[in-house]
Amino acid sequence: MKPITKAGIERSRRVFEATSQGAYIRNTRGAAKMSLRELARRLDVSAPFLSDVEHGRRFLGKQHWPALRKAIPAISIAEMEIRTPPCSRCGCTCGGEEK
Repeated sequence: MKPITKAGIERSRRVFEATSQGAYIRNTRGAAKMSLRELARRLDVSAPFLSDVEHGRRFLGKQHWPALRKAIPAISIAEMEIRTPPCSRCGCTCGGEEK
């Protein structure tokens, strides 16, 4: 097993930033100059929940995507599909929200 290096950690961070749903939302929100609290209010979710999404600890379910697109027009639903991992319950990209 290779030792963990600073360069390896940085490389992992860049991969996460380039591929995750949360990083995409955070970067696009930042470009739109919108605060996390304002976006959370528009999505009708809590700011801590949205922070967890942006840091990759949780995922934003499909039911929030239309409001996300309305709040930040630069958001691409196709990009959200690509960046959202399959649900462990049903295998879709619902973010674990579908029953």
